[in-house]
Amino acid sequence: MEISKQELGQIIESSMMKVVDALLPKATEISIKEAESRWGEKWIRYHLKVGSLPTRRLGMAKNSKVVVSTSDILQLKLQETCKAYQEQFN
Repeated sequence: MEISKQELGQIIESSMMKVVDALLPKATEISIKEAESRWGEKWIRYHLKVGSLPTRRLGMAKNSKVVVSTSDILQLKLQETCKAYQEQFN
């Protein structure tokens, strides 16, 4: 099994985001709208619906902003890539 440069970059980026997330948890949080514009509305909505992408509300009020972690998104993308490779080689 061979890893391309792009996939290696995704692995490194995901690892770096996990480190940043551990050191500065709020540094990797973005709004759902921003996540949809970066990674696609359908993909983000699907993972929110099935519960594989955790969210966090910034305040106690009902209308406070809901955010997601970019490290969680990158980890999901990496898992999907790995799963696709496993299906390809099995």
